[in-house]
Amino acid sequence: MQALINHLSNYERYHTKMSTKITHFIGVPLAIIPIFILFNWINFGVNGWFHLGISWLALIGLFVYYFLLDKELAIATTIGLIILNIIARLIGGNAPNWLGFKIMIIVFIIAWAIQFLGHFLEGKKPALFDNLFQALIAPIFITTEIAFLLGKKADLKAKMKKL
Repeated sequence: MQALINHLSNYERYHTKMSTKITHFIGVPLAIIPIFILFNWINFGVNGWFHLGISWLALIGLFVYYFLLDKELAIATTIGLIILNIIARLIGGNAPNWLGFKIMIIVFIIAWAIQFLGHFLEGKKPALFDNLFQALIAPIFITTEIAFLLGKKADLKAKMKKL
């Protein structure tokens, strides 16, 4: 649990205002979709048997990492990521295509514009400017903040405040 507290506390230092958190509630999921579109275009498998985009491998990796940090948050975050991956697959398909590429670029730009707006309002640079690893923390941070808003994970919130 201490690793989670450290990661979330560090990420929260860059996201203290509610306006920044709201822009990230929108911007982070939107930023994930283009990544999943791209990852869905990179497939492996056995011809005629199955094919799988590496997005699913990324999801499994993130789930394992998040699970080591906190089981409940890992499950909730992964459910959200699965939904985003399905949306990405519906938008972009399983092979590169011009429409999917255009949508990927447009959504990517909009997602980052929303997040940069939040950081402008916050008056702080994005966390990933100091550490790219923070990009992996963003989804579980969003899930955690939603849990806090719903009155869940009070023990985690209290431990984060102490740090």
